Amino acid sequence: MSCCSTEDCQKSQGTSVWRVSFPAAFLAVVAVIPGPTNAATLAIPVDVGFVSTSDGSYITDGLSAVVGVNSSTFRRGWFFDLSSLTEDIIAAELIVTISGPHSNNNVDPTERIDLYAVSATRQQLIDGDTFSGTPPSPLDIFFDDFGSGVFYGSLVVDTSSSTGTLVTASLDSSAIGAINDAAGGDFAIGFVLGTLDSGTSREFVGVTGSPSQHTLMLTTAIPEPSTLTLAALGMLGLGMVRRRRRSLVSVAT
Repeated sequence: MSCCSTEDCQKSQGTSVWRVSFPAAFLAVVAVIPGPTNAATLAIPVDVGFVSTSDGSYITDGLSAVVGVNSSTFRRGWFFDLSSLTEDIIAAELIVTISGPHSNNNVDPTERIDLYAVSATRQQLIDGDTFSGTPPSPLDIFFDDFGSGVFYGSLVVDTSSSTGTLVTASLDSSAIGAINDAAGGDFAIGFVLGTLDSGTSREFVGVTGSPSQHTLMLTTAIPEPSTLTLAALGMLGLGMVRRRRRSLVSVAT
């Protein structure tokens, strides 16, 4: 006894046999595969501080956590521990907590803090915090380093903002490349007041001294399945459909 045949199905003795084409089987499998997604990793600076032209020493953060000029010129440097970073990133943002207001700091309505690559090592920074006078001084090591070299981006600060205001800079492709190269180790950023007026003796922006109030947000991409993987899954789906169809045909006949 054979069952009747149509384009879509065969029916015999109450049993239906569905014929599914290869494209339909492939698309059915692909439809359940998730596309690429992003994951965020947060890094908190582990060593933060500044160097000034007044005494040439490197100072860990305290009340004088400023960028700019306040009698002396201050530049800052932060180191981030990336030992837990195992995937390449596709985006990076630096989120900084400002201390203010800045009404007595002889500032413009907005000020720009420029961010640069740092070539000095974290150990040099640690040694600089206990500098005892033996050359080279932290001023020689850090001052130019914190405010020159490869440019990473800028923080634009509204100087009317109060303490606790968050300011964000999207780091550029140079910074993203440097972070990927530094994965598993340390990554550093130097800070300099890019809008500093020439000849001034007082113009600075305050940055909160606590490292826990600043964040480097790194975004990694979870890759989309490869074309080969999709094709293999599609063939697997087709095989399952054919096996199911043969089983139903046997029941129908």
